[in-house]
Amino acid sequence: MENVQNILGLTKVHGYGKVQIPADIRKLLNIKDGDKIAFIQGEDKRIYIENADSKKTGQGKYSI
Repeated sequence: MENVQNILGLTKVHGYGKVQIPADIRKLLNIKDGDKIAFIQGEDKRIYIENADSKKTGQGKYSI
């Protein structure tokens, strides 16, 4: 396989499209209960996640 990156965790999709973010990833991204998560599509068409609450841009970078 080409361009393989580290898989940090796997999870299932549950009812209504819900997914549980594995604890190791929540810790890595400093995600706490009630935080907002941003799903970002990169130029490579992959989807990335960020903790939107940790962004302090002051300009509402994420309007979630």
